[in-house]
Amino acid sequence: MRCADRLKRYCNQTVTLERSTGPDEWGTVGYEPPESIKVRKQGSRKLVRDAEGNTVVSGTTVFSSVEIRAQDKINGVAVISTGDWIGLDGTVCGWEAYL
Repeated sequence: MRCADRLKRYCNQTVTLERSTGPDEWGTVGYEPPESIKVRKQGSRKLVRDAEGNTVVSGTTVFSSVEIRAQDKINGVAVISTGDWIGLDGTVCGWEAYL
Protein backbone atom coordinates (compact mmCIF):
# COMPACT_ATOMS: atom_id res chain seq x y z
CA MET A 1 0.00 0.00 0.00
CA ARG A 2 1.34 3.44 -0.94
CA CYS A 3 2.16 6.02 1.73
CA ALA A 4 -0.52 8.47 0.50
CA ASP A 5 -3.22 5.76 0.53
CA ARG A 6 -2.29 4.75 4.06
CA LEU A 7 -2.41 8.37 5.25
CA LYS A 8 -5.85 8.96 3.71
CA ARG A 9 -7.17 5.92 5.57
CA TYR A 10 -6.13 7.40 8.93
CA CYS A 11 -7.43 10.92 8.18
CA ASN A 12 -10.83 10.43 9.82
CA GLN A 13 -11.27 13.82 11.54
CA THR A 14 -12.66 16.95 9.89
CA VAL A 15 -11.20 20.42 10.45
CA THR A 16 -11.63 23.84 8.89
CA LEU A 17 -8.65 25.08 6.86
CA GLU A 18 -8.20 28.78 6.03
CA ARG A 19 -5.35 29.33 3.59
CA SER A 20 -3.26 32.48 4.08
CA THR A 21 -3.09 34.97 1.21
CA GLY A 22 -0.48 37.36 2.53
CA PRO A 23 1.26 39.22 3.71
CA ASP A 24 0.30 42.18 1.52
CA GLU A 25 2.39 45.34 1.02
CA TRP A 26 1.44 46.54 4.54
CA GLY A 27 2.33 43.23 6.18
CA THR A 28 -1.28 42.16 6.73
CA VAL A 29 -2.08 38.47 6.30
CA GLY A 30 -5.46 37.71 4.71
CA TYR A 31 -7.28 34.39 4.45
CA GLU A 32 -9.30 32.58 1.80
CA PRO A 33 -12.77 31.33 2.72
CA PRO A 34 -12.64 28.28 5.02
CA GLU A 35 -12.84 24.76 3.61
CA SER A 36 -13.36 21.43 5.37
CA ILE A 37 -10.60 18.84 5.03
CA LYS A 38 -9.93 15.39 6.49
CA VAL A 39 -6.94 15.11 8.83
CA ARG A 40 -5.49 13.14 11.71
CA LYS A 41 -4.91 15.31 14.81
CA GLN A 42 -2.71 14.27 17.70
CA GLY A 43 -2.12 16.15 20.90
CA SER A 44 1.62 16.21 21.47
CA ARG A 45 3.91 18.85 22.92
CA LYS A 46 6.90 19.44 20.68
CA LEU A 47 9.45 22.22 20.20
CA VAL A 48 9.37 23.58 16.63
CA ARG A 49 10.79 26.63 14.84
CA ASP A 50 8.41 29.28 13.54
CA ALA A 51 8.90 31.35 10.36
CA GLU A 52 11.18 33.81 12.21
CA GLY A 53 13.40 31.01 13.56
CA ASN A 54 12.11 31.21 17.14
CA THR A 55 11.68 27.98 19.10
CA VAL A 56 8.06 27.63 20.23
CA VAL A 57 5.94 24.86 21.74
CA SER A 58 3.41 23.13 19.51
CA GLY A 59 0.55 21.42 21.31
CA THR A 60 -1.05 19.69 18.32
CA THR A 61 0.29 17.88 15.27
CA VAL A 62 -1.99 17.59 12.22
CA PHE A 63 -1.36 15.05 9.45
CA SER A 64 -3.05 15.62 6.08
CA SER A 65 -3.07 14.52 2.47
CA VAL A 66 -3.97 18.15 1.60
CA GLU A 67 -1.13 20.67 1.54
CA ILE A 68 -0.95 22.90 4.62
CA ARG A 69 1.44 25.86 4.86
CA ALA A 70 2.78 27.96 7.73
CA GLN A 71 0.43 30.87 8.56
CA ASP A 72 -2.64 28.94 7.37
CA LYS A 73 -5.28 28.46 10.06
CA ILE A 74 -6.77 25.16 11.21
CA ASN A 75 -9.96 25.55 13.25
CA GLY A 76 -8.98 29.21 13.75
CA VAL A 77 -5.49 28.43 15.10
CA ALA A 78 -2.44 29.63 13.13
CA VAL A 79 -0.08 26.95 11.81
CA ILE A 80 3.39 27.45 13.33
CA SER A 81 5.41 25.22 11.02
CA THR A 82 4.93 22.48 8.44
CA GLY A 83 6.80 19.66 6.78
CA ASP A 84 6.12 17.31 3.91
CA TRP A 85 6.42 13.54 3.79
CA ILE A 86 8.35 12.14 0.85
CA GLY A 87 7.60 8.57 -0.19
CA LEU A 88 10.20 6.08 -1.36
CA ASP A 89 9.35 6.94 -4.97
CA GLY A 90 10.26 10.61 -4.36
CA THR A 91 6.73 12.02 -4.42
CA VAL A 92 5.07 14.00 -1.64
CA CYS A 93 2.53 11.75 0.05
CA GLY A 94 1.36 14.05 2.86
CA TRP A 95 1.95 17.03 5.12
CA GLU A 96 2.55 17.50 8.82
CA ALA A 97 1.50 20.78 10.47
CA TYR A 98 2.24 22.02 13.97
CA LEU A 99 -0.25 24.20 15.86
